[in-house]
Amino acid sequence: MIIKTKCLFLTLLTSILLVGCSAHPGSGIWLPAEGSESPYSRIEVLFEGRAELFVAGREAHLFRCFWSGTTADSIHMDCISADDETQKPVFTLQVSADGTARLSEAGKKLGLFQRTEQIPTRKE
Repeated sequence: MIIKTKCLFLTLLTSILLVGCSAHPGSGIWLPAEGSESPYSRIEVLFEGRAELFVAGREAHLFRCFWSGTTADSIHMDCISADDETQKPVFTLQVSADGTARLSEAGKKLGLFQRTEQIPTRKE
């Protein structure tokens, strides 16, 4: 009986740790979905709580952000502009069951995005 209890405890502990370490569904590299217009050409949500938003025609990011998961399928991004440090927008990326994500700022929809197969890499 004690062995069964220990095995059950270890199984539960292992599953809790694995769930706690899995990536948030908002993490990844996102591009505008086909037919969706957006001022942003790419969103990179990195695993360590950083994100960057890019615009077309510019190699470097326009916004650098710190993100946190607000729900199981939504992240909150506190950002700062690379061009003007007084611009500090707050974005939300809401992932849908179909794998798309809606980017919004203050409730205004800024585009529908699709995750790519690219894996975000750590940037220094």
